[in-house]
Amino acid sequence: MGRAAATLAALTFVLPFAALSVSEAHALDQPTTPQPVADYFAEGLIPRLIDLYGSGNVSGDGVDFDATTKVGSISRVREWTPDFLAGRVSDDPTRLTNDWVAPVTLRGDVLGLATVWINPADDEPELASFDSAAFAREIAKAPQDSWIVHDSQRDAWFALTEDGLFPLIAGTSGLSQPTTPAAYQRLISASSPDVVESPSGVTIAALVLGIVVVGVAIFVLLPVKRKGSTDDEHDDDEHDDSKHDAHERDDLERADVELGDADEEAESEAESELDPVLEPAAEKPPAAQPAVKKPEESKPAAKKAAALKTAAKKTATTKTPATKTPATKTAAKKPAAKKPVTDEPATD
Repeated sequence: MGRAAATLAALTFVLPFAALSVSEAHALDQPTTPQPVADYFAEGLIPRLIDLYGSGNVSGDGVDFDATTKVGSISRVREWTPDFLAGRVSDDPTRLTNDWVAPVTLRGDVLGLATVWINPADDEPELASFDSAAFAREIAKAPQDSWIVHDSQRDAWFALTEDGLFPLIAGTSGLSQPTTPAAYQRLISASSPDVVESPSGVTIAALVLGIVVVGVAIFVLLPVKRKGSTDDEHDDDEHDDSKHDAHERDDLERADVELGDADEEAESEAESELDPVLEPAAEKPPAAQPAVKKPEESKPAAKKAAALKTAAKKTATTKTPATKTPATKTAAKKPAAKKPVTDEPATD
C-alpha cells in the first residue's frame, strides 16, 4: 500500500505538466530481439559465463554453474535522445541502443545481469558485461512490458511505462520517486550544464572538405612562391656579380694608373741620374788629333751611355727605358762639332 500511495502522489504532482509531457501516452511495444542475439542468449551465454566466472577459472573462486542455470527474459536497453537531454520537446524521448539485458539465475536464485551487444568489429553478438546479483534484482523490479532506460551520464536506470517513469537505480539523477519523462527532463535541465551535441555528419563533411581545399591550395601555391623567391635570389646574385665585376674593373683601372705613374717616376729618376754623368763627358774637349781619327774619340762616351742604359733598365719596374734611348744626348751632338781643325801642310 505504501508504494502504491507514493506512486499515486508522484503522478498527482506531475499531472499539471501533462500538456508538456514528452511521452506519457506511448504504447510501449517491446521491440523484436534479433535472432543472432536471441541465439546467443540461448546457447552461447552460459558457456561464456562458465569460461569467465566458473569454478575452473584462474582465480579458483568462481561460480559452480550447473544444469539449473537459466536465462530470463530479454530486454533491449534504451537511452535518452540528445534533444530530450537538451530540454527540447520531442515526440519520442528515448532511442534504442546496441545493448540487450537478461537476468541469469542459478538454482532459483538471481546470479547476475548479463549485457550482450553486437560487436561492430565482426557484427557478431557477445557478452559485454555481467553485473552483480544486487544490480540484477533492482532491474528485475521493472513493471511488466516496460522499457528499460539507461541514463549513462548519471549512471541511472529507469523503467518507462504508459503510467510514468520509475527509478530502478537512481545513480546521480536525484530521482527517488516515480515521475514523468517531462518532469525528469526539467529536473536534469535545471541541475546540469547544457548538453553539447556532437557535430552532425554534414558539419563533419564540410570541415573535411575545407581541410582538403586548404591542403590543395597550399600544395599548389607553395612551389610557385618558392620558385618566385628562387628567381629573386638569382636576380640578386646576378646583380651582386655585376657590381663585383664593376668593382674589379675599377680596381684594375686604378692599378694601371698607379703603375703608369710609377713607371713615369722611375723613368724620370733614371733620366735625372743619367744627366750629371753625360754632361761632363760632352763638355770635355777632346785632344787635337788628325781629322781622319776624330770620330773614334766619341766611342768611350757611347760605352758610358750604354752602361748607364743598363743601370736604367735595372731601376725601372715594368717599362724598360730602352724606348727612350739616352744615347741621344751623347757628345756627338755637342762638342765634337765645335772642335778646331788644325792646319796641315798641303800636299802637292
